Amino acid sequence: MASARAAARAPASFVVVDALALPVRDGGCDAAVSALVLNFLPAPDAAMAEAVRVVRPAHPAPDPSPAL
Repeated sequence: MASARAAARAPASFVVVDALALPVRDGGCDAAVSALVLNFLPAPDAAMAEAVRVVRPAHPAPDPSPAL
């Protein structure tokens, strides 16, 4: 069933937006990806809160730890 849902979705897209005001409704995303961007933001906690806001609760929250 999960593969059928994935096949029905549009491909992933990438956009440049303000990390503190994402143009997405609450729970509107399956995931949020932030590769090292939090290191360069003046308010990383606020950006993380915004990412958590837009990620659907049934999915994992973004992991702010660096990739190993």
